[in-house]
Amino acid sequence: MSDISRQLEQLVSISDQRVKIEQYKNTLAKYLDEADAGALKTFVEHVAGESVPLSVSRVVLLDLAHRLSSNSLSPDVVKEIGLFAIDKTAARATSFEEAVSTIRESIATIYEQEEEWSKAARMLAAIPLESGIRMLDDDFKVEKYIRIAMLYLQVSNRGDVVGAWG
Repeated sequence: MSDISRQLEQLVSISDQRVKIEQYKNTLAKYLDEADAGALKTFVEHVAGESVPLSVSRVVLLDLAHRLSSNSLSPDVVKEIGLFAIDKTAARATSFEEAVSTIRESIATIYEQEEEWSKAARMLAAIPLESGIRMLDDDFKVEKYIRIAMLYLQVSNRGDVVGAWG
């Protein structure tokens, strides 16, 4: 077992929920400061796993999502960790809907900056805006639908419409 895994397993044994969340957040901040993609992947896999209570993992992954969007990590690392987190939380997607949506927005923004219009649109289109689990403001939903449409229009303006919809 690696040192990172050992450290994370020690956090599982903390009984006070608030202290546990705070310790996970501190550990996450350390890995983000180090920009260690391997450690961040191990962290995500651990937190999204069954050994961490959902009430803790939901808060910690939402913290990760917010930090990814505002951190000084390189866009490549944000994409790598973000896509990894989306994959690792897929089995319990409804439990992590807010965190995954925030991560998807961050990745879509990076794709836009890279002029990967189709990828950005697909990333945003995968955000559940009508799920009923989260109450979203109508203005927020309309904003997202317009942004998705504009991204697909960018694709069609370039002439590669075929790849945009697949």
